[in-house]
Amino acid sequence: MAVTKSSKIESIMVDYNSEPPTVMVRTLTTWDDKDDDMLPMSQGSAKTITKTKKTTTYNETTGEATTTESATDYSGEDANVKAICDLVWS
Repeated sequence: MAVTKSSKIESIMVDYNSEPPTVMVRTLTTWDDKDDDMLPMSQGSAKTITKTKKTTTYNETTGEATTTESATDYSGEDANVKAICDLVWS
């Protein structure tokens, strides 16, 4: 009895209503075991990838906020997602 997990990208969408555009990825994850009549079971998920990531830190004494912006690391994404991100943000 071994449960297998597989993930499949259902869609990749680019939202041009924001500047810079954002990339939205919908994924379907399925768990299956041929010996278990309660499976397969699937769950959908979605995430938005932005070109940059903002981080805000606060000074403990003054409470002054400092915001820094850095490039989003999407190197661990699927090859198709990386290709679209590269195309949209180049």
